[in-house]
Amino acid sequence: MFLFTGPDNYESWNSALSFANDVAARSAATVVRLDIEDVSDWSQLRQRFDSLSMFGGGEVVLLKRLHADSAILSQVNDFVDKDPNAPLIIWEPDDVDGRSKLLNKMKKKQLHKHFPEPSDKEIVTWAAKQTKILSAADAAQLIQMIGKNKWKILSEIQKIELWLQANPGQKLQTHIKSIVSGELATSIWQMLDNLVSGNKSKAVGEMLAMGATEDVTQYVISMLQRELVILSQIKSTPNPAALELSPFVVKKRTRAAAAISWDKLKNLARALMRLEFAIKTGKIEPEWGLTMYLLSW
Repeated sequence: MFLFTGPDNYESWNSALSFANDVAARSAATVVRLDIEDVSDWSQLRQRFDSLSMFGGGEVVLLKRLHADSAILSQVNDFVDKDPNAPLIIWEPDDVDGRSKLLNKMKKKQLHKHFPEPSDKEIVTWAAKQTKILSAADAAQLIQMIGKNKWKILSEIQKIELWLQANPGQKLQTHIKSIVSGELATSIWQMLDNLVSGNKSKAVGEMLAMGATEDVTQYVISMLQRELVILSQIKSTPNPAALELSPFVVKKRTRAAAAISWDKLKNLARALMRLEFAIKTGKIEPEWGLTMYLLSW
């Protein structure tokens, strides 16, 4: 057993996942990732990791957010003394209350690792290393706007890269506030959230609001392409949590992926390719074309 905690949940998650994979590799087992919301009771959880055999096979459980369920937490706390070597890896996406009996017990047994928030210098250096498009000054400005959450920083970097691809020749320093923390940033995520949840008219409204002051056609198309890729990735794997995506993104999009058919996804991808070509060749007005596309989702 092992407990990973701390506000740097990007590093803590990757460390927990790596640890679970190492344990599984030594026993020819499979890593199963569970959110505490998906566990009905202690017996169900116990049954999962009790399947690990000394002869190989079975499951290593990577359990997320255990402290959100006080009943199962209490059972795990009692179980630690009986079998501290059980193949159960626990990940908490933030600090745990210092009064937690499990936390203090795991500390004493040296079965706990904490990941503190990085310093300003550490996070700026880390962000600048993730992409070639950010200077140290750009990275510092990005972090000043959105904070030190590495999942969010990576997401914003990807969004900036898409924006720069859609707007070649533009200077990032001139537009970074609009892309990351301004109305444009808010509207693009609201547009995508509304779209995948079925609120097509609201998605259209967000798209039109973004385009009222500047041309965002190619940027919107790039973000739609990204959304289709994410939905396809989640839909194509029996264990979406295994994807190299933020756990928060996976949780948010899993329901949407389940609700859309493969035929629909393929048709949406083809339609977006045709729309992009029609816009670039002047065969359709961008605002009208994007509106019709969003309404057809």
